[in-house]
Amino acid sequence: MEGIALNVGLEGLNVKLEGEPEVEEEQPVKQVEMQQQSGQTYIVQSGDTLYEIANRFGTTVSALKEANNLTSDMIRVGQVLNIP
Repeated sequence: MEGIALNVGLEGLNVKLEGEPEVEEEQPVKQVEMQQQSGQTYIVQSGDTLYEIANRFGTTVSALKEANNLTSDMIRVGQVLNIP
C-alpha cells in the first residue's frame, strides 16, 4: 500500500503512516527471551526456574522470593512474578 511503511524486527511490528509523526512505541507485553527492567512482572514459562529468572533480570533468587512472598523455590507455568 502506498503511504504505509511496515518494519518487522525483534521488537515486534512497527507501522508508520505517511505524514504521521514518529512516535516511540512500547515493547510488547510478553518477551520471554528479552531482558526486562526491574519493577515489572514476568509470566513463568514451561522450564523456567527461579535461578534462571533471577539471572535473566539481574537479581537473586532470594530477592524474587521476597518480592513474591514465596516460601519455596517452586513456581508454576502462568504464575506472574514481580521482578524487584
